[in-house]
This record gives sequence, C-alpha cells and structure tokens, in this order.
Amino acid sequence: MKARFETQQLPVKIVQKGAVSYVYICQNETQGMETYPDLGEGQTQETYYEYDYNEIAGPTSDLPLADIQAHPENYLEYATPQQRAIQEHRR
Repeated sequence: MKARFETQQLPVKIVQKGAVSYVYICQNETQGMETYPDLGEGQTQETYYEYDYNEIAGPTSDLPLADIQAHPENYLEYATPQQRAIQEHRR
C-alpha cells in the first residue's frame, strides 16, 4: 500500500507497548508538491513524501524485529496470522 506524509519518515519505526510491538515500514520514498486553494484567491503549495508502506502489529516474541530492521523491503507485504485473519474476515 502507499502512504503519504508531510515529513520524511524513517525506513522502519518500532514502538513497543508492553508485550506488543507496532512496526511501521516506509520504503521507496518519492517527493512531490501538491497545490491547494486557499480561502481567498490564493493557493498553498505543500511538499509531501510518499512511500510503499506497511504496518505490522503483534506480540513482540512472535515478530522477527531484527530481520525487519535489517531488511524492511522484505516485509512490505508481511502480515501476522492475526492480521491475515482480520483481512480475510473483511472480504
């Protein structure tokens, strides 16, 4: 999936809360400009950063955190078994 941010992102960000880890992967950065109309007759230009993106959440003991940190490009499509079950249920 693609994600767009107003600021540059780290390739991998890991947040640990208790026994659960939340992993945010941002790869293949592209930078662009977007123009928005102001309330008056002016326009505002904003820079954005777009990434190939994935979020992974699960028990810390079940996630290969060191490998994700070393090779984030391999985890852009990764989902835990719990995440896959949720995705299947939504279909």
